[in-house]
Amino acid sequence: MEIRKIVKDDLEQVVRLFNDRKSTEELAWLFFHPCDEDGSAYVAVKEGKVVGVIGYVKSSYVINDKVYKGLIPVSWRVSEKYKGLTGINLLFKILNEADFYMGIGGSDDMKGIFKTLGFKPASEAAFGKRIIRPFKYIVSAGKWSPRLIVKTFLIYTSGLRLFNKPGELFELKEVKLDEVDFSSPMNEAVVQNRISKAHVQWLASCPFARLHAFEFKVNGHKRYVLVYINNKHRAEIVHLPFLNTASDRQRLLHSIDKELSKLKVISVSIMSTHPALINDIKNAGYLFERYKRPITLKGGKNIVNELLAYPFHLTFAESDKGYRNI
Repeated sequence: MEIRKIVKDDLEQVVRLFNDRKSTEELAWLFFHPCDEDGSAYVAVKEGKVVGVIGYVKSSYVINDKVYKGLIPVSWRVSEKYKGLTGINLLFKILNEADFYMGIGGSDDMKGIFKTLGFKPASEAAFGKRIIRPFKYIVSAGKWSPRLIVKTFLIYTSGLRLFNKPGELFELKEVKLDEVDFSSPMNEAVVQNRISKAHVQWLASCPFARLHAFEFKVNGHKRYVLVYINNKHRAEIVHLPFLNTASDRQRLLHSIDKELSKLKVISVSIMSTHPALINDIKNAGYLFERYKRPITLKGGKNIVNELLAYPFHLTFAESDKGYRNI
């Protein structure tokens, strides 16, 4: 069994591993991140046939002015005949690419492997949604069903009930993606992603949604919100900066709501791992799923212990979650 970096000629075989549920276009985007010129995935090859694949996304995470390289596995798949050791060998292949490694949710098999390899529980990812235009949301689904209609109006009416509008809003302005710069000081006492320009470029090249960037200022520093909007006018807040006060966080959420209304968005999805921010998001009219995805970590003992001492502020900008939940 050979395990090596992916090349573009592998994509046709890799698509078959996913039973054609992922397209060549999608996998080309996922597995060739601009931060890794020679591909951001490994494949397992047996007698010239691709029998497994594991992708990854690397990012810089900041806490107390320290920066650590973090890596998240994505689209980890092995053919039924070779499940087990082949999947573990693929994972081990990427466990020397960063300072620490993070799992977000995953299948029961994946979570079992993380636990066996000593990944430590760090946080939980909660997924929320707000439906702004329920009738258009139902039509955009293509197929109507009683379950869809009931669920849509449950989310919509819950949003009306929870909606707690603050006073003065932030002044957001949409900017070009090449103007986005996350290099400003990040002094919040949370573990968060310092998104690189290459990662913004990668998010922007997603074949399934258009990336929008909004700029605003807090205490003289520029901050940015990143939002995906697909061709059905469904939106996803890909990145939301963490602000230190509940009032500022709620002001920001409603400022985003105002901008997205101008773009005729019919629904907005969001992911958060910070308990205080999740509460603020609920107060802004979002209804959260009951199930939360576990966040687990592995890496050097000192690094992991330092990261675990602080709350995590993770968003859809981590790994490949953003485009899949619109």
